[in-house]
Amino acid sequence: MKKLGEILIEHGLVTPFHVDRAVWWQHDDGGRIGGLLIRLGYLEESGFLRVMAPLVHAAPIRLDDGHLDPRALGRVPARIARSTSAIAVAVENDRLVVAMADPGNLTAISDLEAVTGMRVETRLAADPAVARALDRFYPIETTLPVLATPGAQGGQGGAVAVVSEPTADTGHALDRLLVSWIQDGLVGGARTLVIERSPHFLVVRCEMPNESFELTQLQVLFHRPLVSRLRVAAGLPTPSTRGWRQVAPIAVPFRGAELRVELTLFPDTFGPTARIALDGARTRLLDSGLLPASAASSAAA
Repeated sequence: MKKLGEILIEHGLVTPFHVDRAVWWQHDDGGRIGGLLIRLGYLEESGFLRVMAPLVHAAPIRLDDGHLDPRALGRVPARIARSTSAIAVAVENDRLVVAMADPGNLTAISDLEAVTGMRVETRLAADPAVARALDRFYPIETTLPVLATPGAQGGQGGAVAVVSEPTADTGHALDRLLVSWIQDGLVGGARTLVIERSPHFLVVRCEMPNESFELTQLQVLFHRPLVSRLRVAAGLPTPSTRGWRQVAPIAVPFRGAELRVELTLFPDTFGPTARIALDGARTRLLDSGLLPASAASSAAA
């Protein structure tokens, strides 16, 4: 069976370069190739729906083209809508019509039918459109998670973890790395900590006023989980539109204090780049006496 990228190329909707670039992003951020091609601006949603609908045996629907039936939206609880990635669009007699990026997902359909007591009929929608609709109609209420050090209030170091119930040991290790890089940047006088992917490595560097230097290089396989941990720490969703840019604060421990630093995530050549602004946090540390004056002179050099 041909892959979707190959089918889209045959229809003249994208080029091999476009598909290769989407595959790079898929390695970093996950997601389906069709949705990634749309988000990157390589593929029109209408063309994707026209080609894909016959393959999945579902009628296409463009969620951004009109108003959705509030009666239908109210039939599906937010938790179920998000867990199934489904948007209820209409009630037709005893049927609930829902838009999904994966209209053949039998488990999701079963969950929807169980919670609504109705027979579900699916329509094909593009991934980015479903994500936008979920954010619009079922917004997530979040508080700012914290990159926290157990025992930090007493000034004692410890294992660093994002307060979001991480379960993988790898996740804990990445949290420790993230906090240590931010702390190193603060002490070293860096204005910005940058985490970006090159063709062969994940590069972490500090930007000074007149120069920059690398803190470390990691294997590229760490890029996607690191970006994911940053999004969790900042309470940011996976972006659903092309040309996206995400900005949010992260709380970081430092010598018994809790600091807020600003995270910016944006698309780059080989995947998302993260920039963490440190100037404001350094100023607060200097004012409180938690940083020596040499850190200020380094930042101003």
